[in-house]
Amino acid sequence: MQRSTHIAAVFFIWSLSYFYYKISFTFALVAALGAYLPDLVYFRHRKYLHNVWVLIGLSLLVLYFSDEFVAIIFGLSYFLHLLLDAVTRVGVDLFWPIKFFTFGGPLRGGSIFDDVILLAFVYGGIYFFIKILI
Repeated sequence: MQRSTHIAAVFFIWSLSYFYYKISFTFALVAALGAYLPDLVYFRHRKYLHNVWVLIGLSLLVLYFSDEFVAIIFGLSYFLHLLLDAVTRVGVDLFWPIKFFTFGGPLRGGSIFDDVILLAFVYGGIYFFIKILI
């Protein structure tokens, strides 16, 4: 998936969560970090950063420096990133270095389907954001 799709997914989840539960904007910042972090390294990033071991390790690191809520938000957004990338043809090795568990789907990253998913998250986020303002 495109980086913009990952950030749009976080925007949608934050606006939906704020509309129903009044979760603060800090949630969005922590979630955006979790959603964007797996793509910060370009060299073989789906190998080294797209697995549950990094997810668990970074979530525990966030927990060490913060509280449980922030660590859960970070971990869930990181997991959402992995889940969105798992539906692409390239897929992700969730249990790398164990190659037996590679998860992939039918979508091609950067395709029209990726754009449709991006627009769905953006429009859903805008819808709930407008409802928050009204």
